[in-house]
Amino acid sequence: MGRDSRAPRKRYSLRSFTAAAVLPFLFAMTAASAPAYGETLKISGTGGVLGAVKLLAEAFREKHPDAKFIFLPSTGSSGAVKAVLAGALDIGVTSRSLKEEEERQGAVQHRYAYTPFVFATGIKTRASGITIGQLAEIYAGAITTWPDGSPIRLVLRPEADSDTLTLRSMSRGMDQALDRAFSRKGMSIAMTDQDSADMIEKIPGALGTTTLSQILTEKRAIKALSMEGVPPTMDALKDGSYPHFKTLYIVTKGSPSGLPGRFVEFVRSAAARPILLKTGHVVPERKAGD
Repeated sequence: MGRDSRAPRKRYSLRSFTAAAVLPFLFAMTAASAPAYGETLKISGTGGVLGAVKLLAEAFREKHPDAKFIFLPSTGSSGAVKAVLAGALDIGVTSRSLKEEEERQGAVQHRYAYTPFVFATGIKTRASGITIGQLAEIYAGAITTWPDGSPIRLVLRPEADSDTLTLRSMSRGMDQALDRAFSRKGMSIAMTDQDSADMIEKIPGALGTTTLSQILTEKRAIKALSMEGVPPTMDALKDGSYPHFKTLYIVTKGSPSGLPGRFVEFVRSAAARPILLKTGHVVPERKAGD
């Protein structure tokens, strides 16, 4: 990979929901779209895994045909927890564990799967792998081109986003490189998982983060890069040779009962396992009391 300098790049157009705007938006959406009969579950959360949750909902309805699902636009993990606590969502899907304050307010998390956290680029980019050292230099601005000399166009996530926090945890070098990346002018910042995947697909030479689940369920025209020579597959995640992943949770307000409880139990049951495996998830073994 080469080193050079280039003019600041234009920020890509974005669509986002701030934490303050999430709740009134969700209340308005659910009031307008709720069915007049049958039990209804309102679901949203981190966008990268909602595609798989929709498939789980379809399978659940085969045995519970009266159940209704309303899937709302991605709120991100923090927005989902806020919406669940406020009663705007029945179920939130998150890629981070709950904070102590969220638990004190009554949020309960139910772990159900892991999915590889990946670095991805467009299918036309002539690269197949990367190293942690190279990533740190790319984010810091020291490496700016792919091996064929074409420019790398980095796609960041917001500073408080779970993807950014995952990157910072990889190494001290990555943590420092992210500080430099956010200080550079003209950087592209994707507010949601869908924004990020769109930008990786459409911007020539883009490099950004996503999950194996999102690539598979949304049939994205992007490719996941190997890390230190190891591809981000489910087998590599299971045997520990690929160490980067997101832990996925369903969040409810209090211990769920009724329809929410039945859906949570289904997602964590053997019946859901084939769907999760097909969509890029590793399913943890459930322990007694889990």
